[in-house]
Amino acid sequence: MAGDLNTVSLSGFKGRLSLLRDGGIAGAVTAAIFFLFLLSYRPYWYQFAVFRYQPYIPWMILVFIWFLVLTLVASFVFGLFFYRMAAILGWRRSVRSLAYAFCIGVAMVLITTTFFNAFWLERYDYKNEMIEILHLPNRATEPPKTVVLFGDNEHRIGAREFLYTRWSRFDPMALNKAGVDAAYRLLESRSYRTFLAGQMNEYLEQYYKKNCQIAPLLRYYQQRFEEGDDIRACSDLLWSLLHVLPTPERKRMLVLLTDEARYFIAGGACYRLGNIYAHMGDSAKADIWFDRAEKQGYPVGYRFPVSKVTDGILQGSIVVEGNPASQLRIGLLRDYRRIRRYRTEPVYLEALPEHLDIYVIDGTEPDQDGNFKFENLVDDDYFLAIMADTLLIYPTWERVSLSNAPGKITIDPEHVVVDLGVIRIDTRP
Repeated sequence: MAGDLNTVSLSGFKGRLSLLRDGGIAGAVTAAIFFLFLLSYRPYWYQFAVFRYQPYIPWMILVFIWFLVLTLVASFVFGLFFYRMAAILGWRRSVRSLAYAFCIGVAMVLITTTFFNAFWLERYDYKNEMIEILHLPNRATEPPKTVVLFGDNEHRIGAREFLYTRWSRFDPMALNKAGVDAAYRLLESRSYRTFLAGQMNEYLEQYYKKNCQIAPLLRYYQQRFEEGDDIRACSDLLWSLLHVLPTPERKRMLVLLTDEARYFIAGGACYRLGNIYAHMGDSAKADIWFDRAEKQGYPVGYRFPVSKVTDGILQGSIVVEGNPASQLRIGLLRDYRRIRRYRTEPVYLEALPEHLDIYVIDGTEPDQDGNFKFENLVDDDYFLAIMADTLLIYPTWERVSLSNAPGKITIDPEHVVVDLGVIRIDTRP
């Protein structure tokens, strides 16, 4: 290459090809690959919705925390590319030309990102509100329910409204079956990739847990993970399987999560899987996953003791005003923050009836004779809660009396099957 330090002499077409080969092509490919990564990096357009950040100038998304660094690096790469290409155009190599090239790089990033925001992000509900896109009213559309918690020290009663209150500027919004169906339709139409995914996830979780419906919630996590390739759904599913009842359906979910032909299982997931298998009573598989976590350098902390019982049964019946109660919902609760197998102090469920969601691990409805049954219980302490219309059970103690109401229910090797008998609920005038 001829020329001094500040200028480049191009010797015809051959010299231009030489410069292009030496730096131009490499710079262009590097810039293109990095910018493609910048635009396709999932948190760029999907994951950061968890933090509910809504910029209103399209390209201002670039300055959002961790993307600021990516933007500057991309601009620098583009700047070097244009600075290298300046030699082909015969520009002087100077600080000014480098500054010009960097400005061109910044402009390219901003222009491309603005185009990306304007014509791509809108497809994934950018700057939309869930209450508007799902056509939800900002008030409860279903009547409140009476919730009775059969606690250890005392029983509690209260009313629960079906409202979604988190992350909404139009606070609150209705929590109902129509909203759940609309959320599913939107998620499936977007292949579970939308800026509203975080809100809709919370919405569906609140609906299912408030109604003590854990099975459809787990299926939703599985569907999100399989069809939407959402790593958060995998985390939610692992966390839930660590605490819910180990039914055959939930054991089959582990086949998906442990399919190494489809997924790489990192050390943290190995540790979680080890605890899940211990919770489900499979000590051999638990040890395998704990060992794999240690081999990957993951710090294996507390290991769940292997469940001694995985086929426990809890059954009974409920009678309201002398009649078998079938028009209500029964929730099975456990304070999983203090699981009996590794705690020494007694357990007391201290939640109020309107704040039971985090304790619910299963739910069922009585049959026409008022009978109910929970199966596949592991050895631990449990509590029951019932949810009914306020017309059936009034939400104050002044109008309600209980007979044979259970408190803490223990499942262990000596008490695999627990029959609660008849729980009677009567109302006073």
